[in-house]
Amino acid sequence: MEKTCNTLKRFLVTLIFLLITAMGLLAQTVEQRLLGVSSGIVPVSDFQLEWSVGELSIEVLPTAFGQLTEGFIQPEIFVDQQNSSELEFELFELTQQFTLQASPNPVSNDLYLKWSHSDAGINYLSVFDFTGKLMVKETLPAGVHYWKLDMSQLPDGLYVISYVNPQGKNESSIKVLKAGE
Repeated sequence: MEKTCNTLKRFLVTLIFLLITAMGLLAQTVEQRLLGVSSGIVPVSDFQLEWSVGELSIEVLPTAFGQLTEGFIQPEIFVDQQNSSELEFELFELTQQFTLQASPNPVSNDLYLKWSHSDAGINYLSVFDFTGKLMVKETLPAGVHYWKLDMSQLPDGLYVISYVNPQGKNESSIKVLKAGE
């Protein structure tokens, strides 16, 4: 009887160990996906730089106000060198870094925007909801560095505010949460 009990205990311990090991192996099979608000590709003669401001996500949850991602950030570097001996790097200088600031965030009524510089000509502020629908477009005169944006008529949710220069280039975007009082 005692020998049978010891054999059964060994079997159960082995079975539990195998189940825990199998669960650990299955946990590593979740594929990562990159979700980002802003991204770009910069081609150069022998290679290209792809970038994204986002999150490596392991789960996407639909909600009433959009999508919620649950995940982690893990950097990945991929280098494809076809002719590594022929690669040349060019140095360049950033002339002006554009910055866009918004306060308060989250906002209930008036949002105050500030940016570092404005181009000569007419500039634009565009407000998009989380689905990408244009909600507000403001025309800004040249030389303006501050703006009060009335968001009281917009429903609660996540918005992306973009500053666009006279050439139509998106200089900067910022996410703002509109929440009731």
